[in-house]
Amino acid sequence: AGFWARFSASAWDSIILGVPAGLLNLLFILIVKVNSLMYLTGIAVVVITIYYEGIKGGSPGKLLLGLRVQNKNGRLIGFGGALLRYIGKILSTLILGIGFLMIAWDKNKQGLHDKIASTYVVKKNYRKGLMIIGLILGIIIPIVVILLIFSMFMVAFSNPEYLKDYLAILKDYLAIGTP
Repeated sequence: AGFWARFSASAWDSIILGVPAGLLNLLFILIVKVNSLMYLTGIAVVVITIYYEGIKGGSPGKLLLGLRVQNKNGRLIGFGGALLRYIGKILSTLILGIGFLMIAWDKNKQGLHDKIASTYVVKKNYRKGLMIIGLILGIIIPIVVILLIFSMFMVAFSNPEYLKDYLAILKDYLAIGTP
């Protein structure tokens, strides 16, 4: 599977895993008031991703689109292969995403994480309509989030009282582990 199909699957993963994780984090911060529980949410997302890729054959977004992560023999990669692949994704991120961009020009459509774990992402029962929706969401959602953050700052800087409130909220948000 090529770059854009995998980009779309990543957008779906952000919706399927990221939105519930974000809501849980808000619950932990605003209601439970234990910010350090956010780490648990992050760990849960990583464990779910590794489990799904190794045992089920792909992240929730990949499975939704009909993509499958497999080894060169066409078999599932198991927990160890998925863990190695996830470590490769961290490395791909550390080198400014170039490891992911490799998918676009590699003859086997492998990113750095695929090469490290000897995996391939192939199309099985591919759902092109959902891929297109994922592409649109993957482009629009970050733009909307950036605009919302920008508008919040504009409101905050237009009124000193709002700015003081935002800074207090930000200070509380960054106070990791305080009840």
